[in-house]
Amino acid sequence: MASVEYKLDPRDGRHRLMEINGRSFLIQGLARRAGVNYPLLAWREAVLGENVAARFNGWPGVWIHALDDLYYGAFHHAVERATLRQYLAPYRRPKIFAVWSVSDPRPFAAQAYHALQRARAAAFDASLRASLRRHVQPMPASGPSRNES
Repeated sequence: MASVEYKLDPRDGRHRLMEINGRSFLIQGLARRAGVNYPLLAWREAVLGENVAARFNGWPGVWIHALDDLYYGAFHHAVERATLRQYLAPYRRPKIFAVWSVSDPRPFAAQAYHALQRARAAAFDASLRASLRRHVQPMPASGPSRNES
């Protein structure tokens, strides 16, 4: 699977190819764990002409992007009003991590380093802090949707 990005050219209104990225996207791990094999589905459709559909395998787990989760919890705790038990509930379920891997912690470490650099910069720059907050959608007023187990 690949990610293909286009950008609208304001000069003529046409979309222009920006990048083809052959790396797997982050949520691919969740799809595989839940029994959805996107590359195989795409191949079967393109090569065999099959009209294929993914079938859920019943995996009850969650996908966790640990750094984003920590960031969201830090900046939106007052809005979300989740208890510590609610916040930690997904971590007690079967899970797959977006970036963390015991067998290869380097990507997580690099991402954590850059996140800490941004947090340090934001601590001293109110406009940067506001910009970072805009990147995270607050939970609906009805309360947190975290599943407890």
